[in-house]
Amino acid sequence: MYTPPYLPCKAEFALDDVSYRENETLAITAHASPPTADCPSCGASSSRIHSRYRRRIADLPMQGTRVEFDMTVRRFHCRNETCSRSVFSERFLTTMGHYARETRRRKATLKNVACALGGKPAERMAQVIAMPVSDSTLLRRIRSIPDAPEGATQIIGIDDFAFKKGNTYGTIVVNHETGRPIDLLADREAQTVEQWMREHPEIEIVTRDRSGAYKAGIDAGAPQAVQVADRFHLLMNAREALQRVVERKNSSLIQAARSIIPAQNDTPSGAESGKKTVVQTIELRERDRILSAARRERRYQRYCEAIRLHKQGLGIREIHRATRLARGTIRRWLRAGSFPERQPRLVIIRHRSIKPYEEYLLRRIDEGMCNLTALHQEIRKDGFRGSYRMVRKWASNHVIAGRGTEIKAEKRIPPEWRSPRQATWLLIKRSDELSEEDGSFVAALLECDTVISAARESVRDFFRIVRERDHVKLDSWIETAKLTELGGFVDCIEQDHDIVDAALRLPWSNGRVEGHVNRVKMIKRQMYGRAKFDLLRKRVLHAA
Repeated sequence: MYTPPYLPCKAEFALDDVSYRENETLAITAHASPPTADCPSCGASSSRIHSRYRRRIADLPMQGTRVEFDMTVRRFHCRNETCSRSVFSERFLTTMGHYARETRRRKATLKNVACALGGKPAERMAQVIAMPVSDSTLLRRIRSIPDAPEGATQIIGIDDFAFKKGNTYGTIVVNHETGRPIDLLADREAQTVEQWMREHPEIEIVTRDRSGAYKAGIDAGAPQAVQVADRFHLLMNAREALQRVVERKNSSLIQAARSIIPAQNDTPSGAESGKKTVVQTIELRERDRILSAARRERRYQRYCEAIRLHKQGLGIREIHRATRLARGTIRRWLRAGSFPERQPRLVIIRHRSIKPYEEYLLRRIDEGMCNLTALHQEIRKDGFRGSYRMVRKWASNHVIAGRGTEIKAEKRIPPEWRSPRQATWLLIKRSDELSEEDGSFVAALLECDTVISAARESVRDFFRIVRERDHVKLDSWIETAKLTELGGFVDCIEQDHDIVDAALRLPWSNGRVEGHVNRVKMIKRQMYGRAKFDLLRKRVLHAA
């Protein structure tokens, strides 16, 4: 007999009829195909039927239509006289669970949707795919997922993630051999890590950052494991050490920037050369014109409705309640007498640059005028549209003598100046990666400050050692770097010599763990405050 492919299990069911109910549900009537059934208590097979009853089971939708199985279930007499059951119902273990009201494949699909989307988003998606279910039910199903067996775990990576940044943190453990997370810990304390490590004595290699808590936990819980430092964090620590050196040399940054200031080109200046304010109509694009016409039509319809109610004798308050328009708008429309068209949008182009007025300002300063407020008012009369703050900032970079106030030109910060962070990134880049202007700045900085030059060379050597994993030269680099201003960073590398050396010798690093940390953050934010630790852990591990 032909069995349709949409039946859950061909070995357990035979089709009787297919009908379409009034509630837009496809009803499939079926009955059990095997002539006998096994007793769930003693396992004895029986063909003696006691009675029958109807059972309705929800299944996967078909072409956007809900599907229900209306099955005829048989009760059998147990032939085993010693069995505690005299009558039992046949069970369909392949298709559904005991007392279940949906098929296993529908339950598995909803579980995957819930794990992928969370609560409310999964509820909306389930409604779209014709399997309606509440968000609370979906969250309960996520929590009921059993933990998968971990298996042998020999090489792992460990890192922290934030529940609330700067306040509470958790820990993620990733199996490097499979690339999947195997556990989430509720905090990042050394005791928690130690307890987890003791439960997994087979661990041989652990990659981590240079956190003291993780080091203590691994040392106590898995002393046999080889600890490997994350190479990316090593490079970032070296960059931060160089940045601390540059931050102490801000005067060198100013000096280097001042040494590469290009010669100023002669440009027409003066108050009379200032550009005036220009007002022009904005030319709308085709798409904007269509949207503007639609908004105008919608506004006109609301105007007509307000006028119609007013002619019926309604006051402004009643019209406001009926149309939800602002009373000020209704009052303005009634006073206008006709539909008020909006004026075309204008754009005001103002030239705020102070450069055209520099010659005038310098001349006034040479004449003894040091009142910046008065100078601001004077150039505003000639078309300047900038603020007083712009004038004050400009004046702070020039010599102003008078009334007991003097700002020395030596303290002026040139526009070519780079911040310590920007300068650090320029220092660690290769020469062929720098623009001509940045290359000039780096050359000037290295020429005027030997301390930065020595620290830069040491950091670049460390970068090369890490990228090429040249563990042979690590010890010689430490001895050389001690003579530079990187003393604190070098001391940390020397204290963690074993894990840094392992990072250079072994291929493992924490990059894969960092990727899973980003995914944990995404899942946590999807839950809209309902991602308690147990729920978050289930979703992360199930998605893996």
